[in-house]
Amino acid sequence: HAEELDTEISAAIGARSLAANLEIIESNKLTAQRIQTIADIEADPHWKYLGLTRDVGQGAHAVRMHTVIPHLSATPGEIRWPGGELGQHNEEIYCGELQMSRSDLDRLRASGVI
Repeated sequence: HAEELDTEISAAIGARSLAANLEIIESNKLTAQRIQTIADIEADPHWKYLGLTRDVGQGAHAVRMHTVIPHLSATPGEIRWPGGELGQHNEEIYCGELQMSRSDLDRLRASGVI
């Protein structure tokens, strides 16, 4: 009956405000956390204290990313780069996977679309 239960719980939660739901959760000594936006995460003192976000450099660009979670003391892990350079795989994807012609790809680049 998981589907029916999920429907009922969703309706009950949806009928109340976030504050009301959190009050019920806290008064029953349950653990919960509201869904956070990126702005919420950046402002969250817990995330800041644990250093869970950092800028990862990429050539002239830096990308803000969350660090490796969980952060274990003996094997904390690290992110050395966020991926390829911007546009590095365009030809492979557009011409290879999507079968776009090279001239169409050049036209999109020239017009600033990609």
